[in-house]
Amino acid sequence: MRGQAWPTSDFLPQLRHFVRESPRWVGDHMDIDRGTAAWSQLDFNVEVDIWSSGRQVQPYMDLWEETVVRVHREVTEKHSSAGYLGTPVPVSDLFQRAEAESRVVNSALSSWLVSVACALIALGIFTQSLWLSGIACFAMLSTAACSLFFITSVFHWSFGLMEAVSLIIFCGFSVDYPLHVVQAYVHERQRGAKVQDAINEVGSAVASGCVTTCGAAVFLLFCQIRIFTRFGQVLVVNMVCSLVFALLWIPAVLELSNHGLDLRQKRAPRGVDSDEGYAMGLLGEGRQTPGAVIRAPERLMLEVDESEGFAALRG
Repeated sequence: MRGQAWPTSDFLPQLRHFVRESPRWVGDHMDIDRGTAAWSQLDFNVEVDIWSSGRQVQPYMDLWEETVVRVHREVTEKHSSAGYLGTPVPVSDLFQRAEAESRVVNSALSSWLVSVACALIALGIFTQSLWLSGIACFAMLSTAACSLFFITSVFHWSFGLMEAVSLIIFCGFSVDYPLHVVQAYVHERQRGAKVQDAINEVGSAVASGCVTTCGAAVFLLFCQIRIFTRFGQVLVVNMVCSLVFALLWIPAVLELSNHGLDLRQKRAPRGVDSDEGYAMGLLGEGRQTPGAVIRAPERLMLEVDESEGFAALRG
């Protein structure tokens, strides 16, 4: 069939002639059933980057499918007397990988949200505080946002299968360091300690964990397979961002919240309306309790005179 026009109306006769001349192709590229072709496979060589992402391959895959349908319709209408040739189906390993990648990428957001929900539930169980769980969860979300920024704006990668899977997997990595810091703060707060004491307790352990994880990922940076190299780069970026939020941002937020709580407690009015408060005013201590009730001197002396403790004051 080489050198002849395609498509052709004499496909079956030419196919039988080709099978007789090249029987080695039977089984791999065609199948003969009762003297006729049950199916046949035609190979086309095209120049496409096999490392292209699913989004890059998708337009070519759609164009191939449209072309196959159009050619089949034209041949069927032009050579209707030649018999039914069957429905052509474009098949390619690259197309299969691109379709699977597109499905994973499209479901990445829902999978990532499920991971975040599970992490938030775990944070709530361990911290038993909605406020602390929200702080740790926000640190995790910020880490994912920083990783996504590096992927798209610094590394200039197209968001594909590896990037989507990395964000889902690293969601579990990102929650470890904030959880350790928040949990240490919970224990130290129960003993009356400050945020600095919690950082002194777990700071070195968290930093050491980040160093060991990044050290293990450094070997991936020298791989010749691109997916391993990218995985190592995203892992290092994710761990460093998670460490920064755990040891810098979370302690700052906790310290600010504690400072605001102390200010509110100091400004809270305290009503003192007792004989002791009157006695302090009569004795001339020169101190006024915040929130004490101010009364006229005549009424104050009258009330104290009628009280049982007036004799003690005169003494």
